[in-house]
Amino acid sequence: MRTVRPRLDRWVLSLLLGACAHPKPPPAKVAPPLPPPAAVAPMRLVWMPLEERKFAELATSVNDRLGHASIKGVTEVVQAPISMEMAQLTIECINRSPICYGAVAKKLNADRLLWADIQRDKAGSVTVYVSLFDVGDGAIAQRFDRTFANDNEARAGIGGAMDGALSAWNALGKAAAK
Repeated sequence: MRTVRPRLDRWVLSLLLGACAHPKPPPAKVAPPLPPPAAVAPMRLVWMPLEERKFAELATSVNDRLGHASIKGVTEVVQAPISMEMAQLTIECINRSPICYGAVAKKLNADRLLWADIQRDKAGSVTVYVSLFDVGDGAIAQRFDRTFANDNEARAGIGGAMDGALSAWNALGKAAAK
């Protein structure tokens, strides 16, 4: 009997070890590749120059800043061939209203319009207004104005003031694409 017992022990041990053994795990499933990131919808900013015949050197300074404007979400920046005033006259919509701005934007194939206006008062002070129109919202997304004592002060300070306004607009994210 002694010879049977070691064989039986080995057989029971083999059976127990076999029962406790785990089968090989199934091969790991490979996740499908991620889809490519959604293409960013192009956003076209059209900036409209100030007429230099009205404001000479100040218009040149403003136009230079408008031409280098960087607005969050914009993929293309284009200079309009004419000022906002001339564009409105061309389409016979001269009101300062979202409807007229939208009509101008449609003619220029723009998603955003950026332009400046300048007003002088009788005392000689100069106020520069910069507006960013969001065609999708049909509204002025951002507006900036700064008053200077005279043309010389305006020429000296408008660049920094406009750069600060554009940076603030980008920080707010309001100018960004939706």
